[in-house]
Amino acid sequence: MKDVILQDVLDYILKCKDNDKLVEINQLLKSKLKSNASRLKYELKPGDKVKVNGTGKFESGVVTKVNKSRAVLDVMINDIKYSYTVPFTMISKEVSNDS
Repeated sequence: MKDVILQDVLDYILKCKDNDKLVEINQLLKSKLKSNASRLKYELKPGDKVKVNGTGKFESGVVTKVNKSRAVLDVMINDIKYSYTVPFTMISKEVSNDS
């Protein structure tokens, strides 16, 4: 179930008819994504497990190298390993359950 505040925000966006407000929301989201991506590049290291958001679905991968604006990931698709260079804006770090 979605967070109540998140649902309120989504409802507002869907009902909003003021294009200026929607543009402001869009700019804020883009800025926040870039900020998060900038921070993420300093947190990632080879061997970290990540999720990649692309084409509307999430794939899991493992970081093999961290570059200036992208990370090289190994991703398993149908039991075949692929290496992709992915922008930080499409990556989120998986939370480890290790204690």
